[in-house]
Amino acid sequence: MSLSSLSTGLKSQLTITQCSVSPSGVLSVSSTAFTAMINPAGYTHAYSLRYTDNEVLGAPGTEKKYNKSEPETITLDELVLDGTGVVPTASPQDVKDQITQLQSVIYTYEGQKHEPPIVQVQ
Repeated sequence: MSLSSLSTGLKSQLTITQCSVSPSGVLSVSSTAFTAMINPAGYTHAYSLRYTDNEVLGAPGTEKKYNKSEPETITLDELVLDGTGVVPTASPQDVKDQITQLQSVIYTYEGQKHEPPIVQVQ
């Protein structure tokens, strides 16, 4: 949900968009996006840190030392895809086509970077 929709109280549809981050840290948003027909019932946003055990010889225990931050994860509850035409949309799509579009946005492997794309969930 964008800040403008938060301030006006208007609801917007869930959109997942491919992004890229320049070496200077500037985020640029691609035109490759997936928009949900119906917003999910909810979501979970998780953060995680990884620590290593730093064993010191002669010490009675181990000391935890920060190792790295794990990638954030977002889990969508009940993302509904509809191909029956019951849900009015500007451009109706078959469910198979919707799944293909979602996969192309979030899972398409980027050969030059050797990783899947960075995405923005709004």
